Amino acid sequence: MPQSIINEMYQSKFLLKKCKIYVMFCLFCLCYSKSHGGSNRDSLMLYDKNIVKVNIMGFMLRNFSFQYERMISPRISANLGFRFMPKGNVPMVSSFKSLMDDDVYENLRNITLGNTAITPEIRIYFGRKTGPLGFYVAPYVRFAHYDVTYPHFEYEVYSEDGDYIEDKTLALTGKANTTTAGFSIGSQWKINKWVYLDWTIFGPSYGGINGNLNGSASLNEQEQEALREALEDLEIPIAKTTATVDANGGRLKISGPWAGIRTSLSIGVKF
Repeated sequence: MPQSIINEMYQSKFLLKKCKIYVMFCLFCLCYSKSHGGSNRDSLMLYDKNIVKVNIMGFMLRNFSFQYERMISPRISANLGFRFMPKGNVPMVSSFKSLMDDDVYENLRNITLGNTAITPEIRIYFGRKTGPLGFYVAPYVRFAHYDVTYPHFEYEVYSEDGDYIEDKTLALTGKANTTTAGFSIGSQWKINKWVYLDWTIFGPSYGGINGNLNGSASLNEQEQEALREALEDLEIPIAKTTATVDANGGRLKISGPWAGIRTSLSIGVKF
C-alpha cells in the first residue's frame, strides 16, 4: 500500500479519536449541568441567556472575531464564534524578529495571509452564581481556512558542476484547511446591567491540516532541481510537506498534524 494512503488513513483515525474525546467531554458537561444546575433554587433564579461579543484583543492582529453565547441551562452555554482576517502581511512579524533566524523571518515577511474560522464551543461555568458568570472550562472545535500568497519565493540555480548561475523567484499561492479540537479556560464578569467582559485565558488545540502551495513557470532541469530543494527546505511548523516539481512549475503539499493556542478579551452585550 502506498505510503501516502497509509498516512491519510492514520490521520483520519487520529482525528476520529480526537472527535470521540471531544464528544465524551461534552457529555460530561451536560451531566454536570443536570446534577449541579438543575436545583429548584437555581432554576428560579433569573440570569441573562443571550450575549453577543466582539474580541477587542484581536484588532491588534487584524482579526475581527465575534461570538454568540446562549445559555442552555443555569451553568452550561452553547457558543458559536466567527473570525476573519482580511488578506495582508503577517501581523507583528517585526516584533518577533529577534526570536527567529533570518530565513524564517524573511519567509514570514514576504507572505500575505488571510483566514476565516468557525468555532462551536460548550461552556461549563463554576461560578458561585448561576448564569454566564465566573470561571469556566470550554471544550471547542475550530474549522479554519487560510489563503496564502508568497509573491517572491526565492531559490538559487546551480549548474551540474555546482557553479552558481542566478537567483530566481516564483510566485506561490495556496489554500489550507485545518480542523482542531481543544479546550479553553477563562472567566466572565458582568460589568453593568447590559455589558459583560469575557477573558479566555488559555485555549490549546490540536488536530490536522491539509493544503497546497502552487507556482507556475517554465523550468529547465537545473531550475527544477533548485526549486525542489528550496521547497523542501521551506519550514512550516509541525506540519509535513511534500514537494513536487516538473517543467511547468512546483507544488508543495501540506498535511499532517496542526496545533494552535487560543486567547481573547471580549466585550459582550446581552439581549
